[in-house]
Amino acid sequence: MTIEGARALINSVFLGESRIVGSMGKLQRTGGSVEIGIDVCLWNTEDGSLELVFYSQSRPLGSVEEAYGEFVRLDHCIAAYRDSLIFLAPDLDKPEVLVFTADGECTDTVSFQLERQARSMEEIELEVTWRKLRDGNLGEWFPSELEPGITQLQVQDSAGLLWVCHGSLLTPEFEVFNINGEHAFSCSCTGLPARDFYRFCISDEGCLAYTMYPELYPRVYFLELLQR
Repeated sequence: MTIEGARALINSVFLGESRIVGSMGKLQRTGGSVEIGIDVCLWNTEDGSLELVFYSQSRPLGSVEEAYGEFVRLDHCIAAYRDSLIFLAPDLDKPEVLVFTADGECTDTVSFQLERQARSMEEIELEVTWRKLRDGNLGEWFPSELEPGITQLQVQDSAGLLWVCHGSLLTPEFEVFNINGEHAFSCSCTGLPARDFYRFCISDEGCLAYTMYPELYPRVYFLELLQR
């Protein structure tokens, strides 16, 4: 199947069995200025047709050297609960997750208190190395001295839980909410090898972590949730 649209697909997840929710980058000229942005869309999985664009954002683009920085500021996270709810964190510096119905209507906002802490120079340098390995030329962009806000969204369908990953890329933490947006618990990830950035896969089948560095993707770690 080929989805409709000629732009690059950035993030995508299944919404039930019949639809895909995902985002596409866009670069458009408005008058004498150029804007970079994203559209968050729904596609039909049977024929790949575009059903709906339900969220958009864009930023003015100045020089070519600023392009990567604007691209980073458009980073976002998407997750879906069965065939009924879509979760979108459109601004990763803010501790907020928008909740949409399967028809693209925003009905709620899940938020939590988050004080972004200063990062070590080691972590900042590691992020620069990781982004150069993944993306190449970074232009004038340099990482923030503060920890990221939201870095990932994951959903456990059977448990009805939304996992919001945030904080340091070296020592990630999670705020976990039920599907109604009520805070269930907080937890942190320990025991992973130091000096690596990790992504997580949290589902009904279990919890995994894997390194974000492109040349080290085969390293996968199994996680166990412990109550204390």
